[in-house]
Amino acid sequence: MVTFDNLKAIWGSSPTNVFAVDYNYQILRYDGTSWTSVYSQKSPYRALRDVWGSSPTDVFAAGDHSTIVHYDGAKWTKQSSGANNHLRAIWGSGPTDVYAAGILGSVVHYNGFAWSQVPNMKKTFGSKTLSTVWGSGPTDVYIAGDTGYIFRYNGVFWVSKKPTSADLTRIWGKGPADVFISGTSGTVLRLGPGNTWQSLKTNTKGSIYSVWGTGPSDVLAAAADGTVIRYDGKTWKASSTGASTPLRGIWGSSATDVFVVGDDGAILHRGP
Repeated sequence: MVTFDNLKAIWGSSPTNVFAVDYNYQILRYDGTSWTSVYSQKSPYRALRDVWGSSPTDVFAAGDHSTIVHYDGAKWTKQSSGANNHLRAIWGSGPTDVYAAGILGSVVHYNGFAWSQVPNMKKTFGSKTLSTVWGSGPTDVYIAGDTGYIFRYNGVFWVSKKPTSADLTRIWGKGPADVFISGTSGTVLRLGPGNTWQSLKTNTKGSIYSVWGTGPSDVLAAAADGTVIRYDGKTWKASSTGASTPLRGIWGSSATDVFVVGDDGAILHRGP
C-alpha cells in the first residue's frame, strides 16, 4: 500500500503523466488511472518541495539538503546542485535553462550539463528565503519569497522590488504580461502596466500557497483553509473542495482537468 505524506507541489506534462512530491522524500506519478510511488528514499527530514519538467522525459524535483533529482523517462537520478542549502522551488524555460532557489539566498542554474550558483548570488539575494521561481523565457525570470521581495532577471542582471510585506509562495504566468504571485494573508499580486505589481482583493485572510491558470481571466489558487479560489479577471470566488487540510499545490492540463494537492496526502482532481 502506498501512503502519501504532506504533498507540496504538482506538475504534469499531460492528463496521464502527472507528478507530485511530498515531505517524506517521495515522488508520486499519476498515469490517468491511479497514483503510484516512483521514487522514494525514506528520510523524514529531507522533504521534496517542488517539481517541474520540460517534457515527459525531463523532470526535476528539488528539496531539502540541496536535493535535486532528475527523471530521464526511465529512471530518477540524484544531481549535485551546489546549492549548499535547502531548496524550495524549481523551474526552467527548457532542458538547458533551469533554476532552483531556496533558503539563505540560494539560487543555482542548470545549463543542461551541470548546476552552478548564479553570479553574484549573495550580493543579489542576501540571506532571504526564496520560495518560488517562474519565467516566461530565459530573459524574463522571477524569483520571490519571504517578506515580499520579488527578483526579476532580464537576461543580464536581477532587479528587486518589494510591493508587499507578505511572504510570497508561488509564481504563475501565461506570458510576460500575465503574471500572478500568491502569498500569506490572502495575498495575490498581479503584474500591471509599467511593470508595477497590483494587489488583488481575494476575500481570503489565510495563506494562499499556490496559483495556476489557463489565462488572465481563469486563475485558480489553493488556500490554507482547504478551498480553491477562482479569478475571472474581475473578482475572486471561493469554492469548497471538501478538504479539511491546507492545499499547497495546483496544476492542470486545461480548464477542465485540474489537480490540487495538500497536507495529509490530499489529492483532488477535477476532470472529465
